[in-house]
Amino acid sequence: MEINHLRYEAVAEYSSVFGHPLDDSSLIDKLSHISCQKILAILSRFSCLHIAVCNGDDAAMKLNDYLRFIHSVHIDDLGGNKYIYNQFRFIMCSQSIFVLDKWAIKYCPVSTNAEPITQEDVCLIMDLLLVVNDKLPKSEVEGNETEYLYLMLYHNTHKAIKNEIARSYYVFSKLAYEDNETSSWLKQYEEKCGFSLEQRLAVLTNSLAHMLPRYTLPDFFIGVYTTVNGFNAQGLSPVYDKVMETVRADRKTIRSGLRRDLEQVWDFEPFYRYPFIKIKDEQIAFSVDSILYQLWEGLYWNVRYTLQRDDGVEFMTDFGKPFEHYIQEISRESANRSGKIVRYQNEFLYRYEGNQKASTDCYLRVNDVLVAVEAKAKSPHSDTISGVAHEAIETEVNELMVAPIEQAAKRLKEITSEKAEITDGEKQFFEGIERTIILSVSMEKVQPVGKLLYEFDERVKETISGTNVVAYHNVSIQDYEVICGLIEDYPEEVSAILLRWFEDQRKDSRSVVVLSNFLHTFNKKYRCSEYVSLLFDRAFEEIIKRTFEKPTTLDTLQQ
Repeated sequence: MEINHLRYEAVAEYSSVFGHPLDDSSLIDKLSHISCQKILAILSRFSCLHIAVCNGDDAAMKLNDYLRFIHSVHIDDLGGNKYIYNQFRFIMCSQSIFVLDKWAIKYCPVSTNAEPITQEDVCLIMDLLLVVNDKLPKSEVEGNETEYLYLMLYHNTHKAIKNEIARSYYVFSKLAYEDNETSSWLKQYEEKCGFSLEQRLAVLTNSLAHMLPRYTLPDFFIGVYTTVNGFNAQGLSPVYDKVMETVRADRKTIRSGLRRDLEQVWDFEPFYRYPFIKIKDEQIAFSVDSILYQLWEGLYWNVRYTLQRDDGVEFMTDFGKPFEHYIQEISRESANRSGKIVRYQNEFLYRYEGNQKASTDCYLRVNDVLVAVEAKAKSPHSDTISGVAHEAIETEVNELMVAPIEQAAKRLKEITSEKAEITDGEKQFFEGIERTIILSVSMEKVQPVGKLLYEFDERVKETISGTNVVAYHNVSIQDYEVICGLIEDYPEEVSAILLRWFEDQRKDSRSVVVLSNFLHTFNKKYRCSEYVSLLFDRAFEEIIKRTFEKPTTLDTLQQ
């Protein structure tokens, strides 16, 4: 089903293929016949395969088709309906993989030795994915459609691996040390943890590289088992264990923490908090997404909670500065590359009714259209990505969407009023503006959907009344890097694109107009700006140069 730029795909279920769901006792019996290490390792590879298929990787799609073929033969042998099975494009999603991870940790036995992976093992796990798909929410979605869409978008939005690594390195290593307050936090962090932020990023990058497979049958399951002591990056061995202790938990710890998690189907917080699991001498990564979380959002929270010095306000103020500076830098450079079609104005101080205030973080002007950009170094709360939590979502909407939009609108009213004391150059920049688009840029965001979007509109309606604000968006930093690409490639069109995107989001209460899908519809590529790409290349090369004996092991991260 396709609704307004977004295609919804159902996953195959055991009940649809075999005519009945599998009861829990039978599921537990099947789990008792495969080791915990083996099933988690195969699921780790399946998580990579699923993301690669979603991203259109040709080799991954070819391998996926082959695995689906042998599985359909297996289903036929078991008496299932392979024709119904083959009607479904997918048999797994990020949620079903994580759900099966939980069942495996709870009920699979631990083997004493690493075991070879057989075709029978792969087919069994594909069977089990069909079983847990029956456990994903169905009837309970009614009345909570907005919340479930909110969850689905978070867990099924896949990030560009190289970009996440390089951005994190540049923002929280390079830019952070240019600010005295932020640098002070990072020095405290290094003293307390025994490793620097750069070392943490390098260790996780190396571990991620080892996780990613080649998408050919002979290579796909090679190296699925990694020993805890199998790390060989130059210069990082002394800190490797210290870093991994912050992102790795043993099976016993995770198993005891499952509590009601088998019933709380969408609670995957343990896998984001600890993307690696240790079982005896083996170390297994749960998924690419959970490692990437620790490379960007999780990194921010790791520093915050390691240094519990205040209530968080001081930290968020200080640690948000390099994020703001990054947004200002890439905005300015993209405007410079637009052929003078887009003009840039950095944040500035002004006086209004006797009080000194700071403007929005930066502004872009395209002819008579103003784009006001407000940076918020925040990301979704754990409550809103682990289950139906409407109140928590409301709080998040206020923090990431309502408050920044209202703040930017109020600043605009003040700056353009006769009471404002601003320089002649700043005054000239705002003269003749006919329409304004406000962008709230956060570290990560969840797409506003359904009634949530209309509630958002109602909340800001009064604030923007009397202004020329015609559109507003909350975007993730990755989306904003792409918007900077639009500024470079289509400077005359960028304001029309943002306005059309705003309008399309409100055409249907079921609309989820993701920027990448929206741009694809109009034959525009979803890619970051040339400046951001060059910035990432330099940061990425520095990580490799400083850290690894064999840079070729990171080739797959360049995708």
